Amino acid sequence: MAHLGNFNTDLRSNKTVWSSELFRMFGYDPAQVEPSVDNFMRIVHPDDLARVQASYQRAMGSPTQSEYRLDHRIVGPAGVRHVEQRGRVNFDATGILSASSEPPWT
Repeated sequence: MAHLGNFNTDLRSNKTVWSSELFRMFGYDPAQVEPSVDNFMRIVHPDDLARVQASYQRAMGSPTQSEYRLDHRIVGPAGVRHVEQRGRVNFDATGILSASSEPPWT
């Protein structure tokens, strides 16, 4: 069974919103953990972290490469989970960024 979650990050304010399914997949309690890029990076498998960070940086650095898709692992309370992540960084007229996922997490 696929589990689909999504997120949205306003990079101007650094405010992130996770769907309830993403909280569940990550093993976080919404009442105890603030959604953030940092809290997401904490559960990326250590062997995949550099690749995930590079993918985000590449997408944030260029409007022509603003979409990304990668398979990686997360480590949560239930153990290691393999996920497919798809996302896009959006640039407005002033170059301000926001990031969002497409239904990615399986």
